Amino acid sequence: MGATPTISDLPAAFPVPGGTIEVETGTSVTILLVSLVLGVPQLLELVTSIDWVAENIGTFTSPIHLPSAVNVTLIVASIIASTERALRLRYHWLLDGGLFEGED
Repeated sequence: MGATPTISDLPAAFPVPGGTIEVETGTSVTILLVSLVLGVPQLLELVTSIDWVAENIGTFTSPIHLPSAVNVTLIVASIIASTERALRLRYHWLLDGGLFEGED
């Protein structure tokens, strides 16, 4: 028994003694991106409703208004997806800061 490094695009199947290991693309990236798109405008509206921010920067009215139950569901789903990504050490250039890294 030993480690065999293998690189492949997802989904992938790797033959091993006694069977096959199948790896599929997870939905955590989708969940996090949807939560980001739906949550940021609402959060921006909340922050710009603070008196000091409204007086000095201005206000923003979110085009998205979701019921509290949907927002709570998005938060819980985001926490679960983030935990899954952290435990599996998954990397995505947009979610993990790769967008703003400079060239060496």
